Amino acid sequence: MIQLIAEPRVVKTWEQFIKESPPCSIALDGYVSGAQKYQPEGPRLNLNHHEDVDRYSTLCASMQAYLKLKVGLFEKFNLNNDPHAQVYVNDADQDSSLAAFILTKPEISSNAKYQNKLEELLHHEQLMDITGGMFPLDTKSRIMQKMAWIFEPYDDVRISGKLYLMNADEMKNLMQDIFLRIEKHLSGKSFEMGLDNSYTILYGKQDNFVLVKENSVYSRAKMIRDGIKTFALLVRENAGVYKYTLGKISDFIPVLLPEIYDFLNKFENIKSDDTDKWGGSQTIGGSPRIRGSKIRPEELFELIKNYIEDSK
Repeated sequence: MIQLIAEPRVVKTWEQFIKESPPCSIALDGYVSGAQKYQPEGPRLNLNHHEDVDRYSTLCASMQAYLKLKVGLFEKFNLNNDPHAQVYVNDADQDSSLAAFILTKPEISSNAKYQNKLEELLHHEQLMDITGGMFPLDTKSRIMQKMAWIFEPYDDVRISGKLYLMNADEMKNLMQDIFLRIEKHLSGKSFEMGLDNSYTILYGKQDNFVLVKENSVYSRAKMIRDGIKTFALLVRENAGVYKYTLGKISDFIPVLLPEIYDFLNKFENIKSDDTDKWGGSQTIGGSPRIRGSKIRPEELFELIKNYIEDSK
């Protein structure tokens, strides 16, 4: 039996995961902070590409899951010769949902009948996810418009803010809706829909650091095409608590995001060993998942802009 366990916004260390999860447990895409790890004697597995990695050189979680599945994952994760695992997620984004689909439905994911369509979907998701949505894919292509339909349930709750209030059952139901759309796509029955890639600059200038309000997960690709290279995104605001994403197009941009995470953690008096803190990779990250940030958008813009200028 393979069980999907949703724990919205929870982040654990590898040591906590080993201590608190049963054998045959798999953590996906940031549920456990840190690079991919495998404990044979559990067995336990962490599939992640957010922290402690070179993001552009690391496969996204769904591609990691697919490769592990194809090379014998359930030879080890099994009970009485049947696939057996507890699959943990803390978000229902495109990468987490696709990875969870692959692992919880191995009879579909490993079926040669669906291989071409699944690998095409994985390829485009990989380009989008490892670049934090910044890869300039053709948003008018059929596969991108099919992906927009597949992941529409997630995009809707993310933009509305409902995602950040979801409980475990609501997140699992959301992922099941996405699973059904993935199955329809693999069976050649998916729909297509246009992509909204618009955004609004709240603070800053386009050729410098900006703070932006995006209107969909596809806004970032247009931001990059428009010349924006370093940015903060205002994702959500609720009663003075904010959720932000920080990003830059690549390592070739001389802005050190890990230093900015540390700076903002100190500014908000968040301890370095706290798992709920500002953090991420060298190209994409953001505010604490659970507590959020108390820094107002205009203040965050000035803090980061001045930090970048002082670091030159």
